[in-house]
Amino acid sequence: MRTWRRGLFATGAGLILTLGPGQGLGAQSAPFFPEFTNPPTPAGSGVTAPGTAALPGGLGERSWHAPVASALLPGSGQWMLDQRRSVAYFAIEAAAVALHFERRGRGRSLRRAYRDLAWESARAGTAGPRRDGDFDYYERLSHFRSSGRLDTDPALAGIQPEENGATYNGRIWELARGLFLGGNPQPGPTDPGWDAAIAYYLERGYGDAFHWDWTGRDTALDQYRGTLRRSDDAFRRATMVLGVVMANHLVSAVDALMSSSGGLSQRLQLEAAPVGPPSGLGATWELELRIWR
Repeated sequence: MRTWRRGLFATGAGLILTLGPGQGLGAQSAPFFPEFTNPPTPAGSGVTAPGTAALPGGLGERSWHAPVASALLPGSGQWMLDQRRSVAYFAIEAAAVALHFERRGRGRSLRRAYRDLAWESARAGTAGPRRDGDFDYYERLSHFRSSGRLDTDPALAGIQPEENGATYNGRIWELARGLFLGGNPQPGPTDPGWDAAIAYYLERGYGDAFHWDWTGRDTALDQYRGTLRRSDDAFRRATMVLGVVMANHLVSAVDALMSSSGGLSQRLQLEAAPVGPPSGLGATWELELRIWR
């Protein structure tokens, strides 16, 4: 028996559950296709396994047609070889692609919702036309009740940094003081490192165009955090499903290659097991293809 390990994929385990109970990636060592798990047929026995057909041995020029087709569209190579399991590949591909776009659309809809809520609540007093920030900006809105002011007294010359460490700008100024001013609680323009500290502060702080304040808006803040979390989850699931799509292409292509090269007398079994707990954008899984001769 040869074992081919085909690397690690970030996969959405729940998608494979469409194959039926115990067939998904969520179950350790669960085969994708039950017909692959039959015991090997003894060589020379003259017995053909169910669902297979005799093909000429050898890897000729036309033998690459089915694997290439399956790599482009899972199941198409199996369809060319008149194999019933092509339906399973087609079904997984259709379900995975549909779920990916559904989750992306859901994430975008929720993203518009939490941005609108932030503008109407925390940013209600923002001067000038609306300008949406990047993802990090909206994450910070969920962690800090207020951005604070970038310049607390515009009437004075220069920049008067935010001193309230509970605000986002105030936290940035605390970091700047620690990095460039030795943590001096009352630094001034004459202190060495002042210019570097101000440059650091201005680069990372938010001015009036992006000012926010959730004070007195606790209900809106809770709603904002929940909408942001759901949007993140939707985008994360959309990314995880791409792992299922990649795995489906790989397995279908390998299956078609083995079948086209006279490998239908061999038995295939694909197993998936989690390598570690979920982290980042998804869980990490190891796919293992076993081939019996």
